[in-house]
Amino acid sequence: MLPGNYKDIEYLCQLLYFGSPFLKVLASSCLAEACYWLSNMPTNNESKETNAEQSTLESLKSIMMVLQGAIFDTYTTVQKNCSFSLYLLITNTNSNAQEKAEIQGSMWLRFLIEEFAAALSTPGESVPCTTYVVTGLLKAHTTWIFSILSPTCISAIISSLTPRRITPAIMAFLKELHNKGCIEEKHIEKLHVHLKVLTFNEVRE
Repeated sequence: MLPGNYKDIEYLCQLLYFGSPFLKVLASSCLAEACYWLSNMPTNNESKETNAEQSTLESLKSIMMVLQGAIFDTYTTVQKNCSFSLYLLITNTNSNAQEKAEIQGSMWLRFLIEEFAAALSTPGESVPCTTYVVTGLLKAHTTWIFSILSPTCISAIISSLTPRRITPAIMAFLKELHNKGCIEEKHIEKLHVHLKVLTFNEVRE
């Protein structure tokens, strides 16, 4: 059965939170699929009852809390699925004003962005799974994110990038930064060199 609202997928969060390692991986994959479905389902313009709206909002809060905590799970697959689920929730154009405020105003998301910036601006650190979350917030025009991703921070991140660290997720992040006019010409030149190295290595392989 396909989900119709956030309440329909709340039970998956219980499996993600309380389940065994296998169930956590399975539940996180199902959550990513469910969030994708909800973000692409046709918009219902009919008025909703207040109680139903409140119930859905409470379910969304629960889902957000579980996903934001599970993004630090020991299993990389769970981390990536939860990060991608958050990306889908953040960029969901079907969300109403209350839901958007709940999602984008989360203080825990601010912590995730700070962790992302610290990890990516440190040479040698692995690419954090929270890249999807940051990309989602940029795409959703979340203004507070630039209090963390300042020009100095962005410069440090790009300076610390190497060809090995430029993953598809990082490319999507850089694209959103470029769309917001946050990447300077000197940064573009550096990234161009990295991409040439990536292309050369792929040809050799």
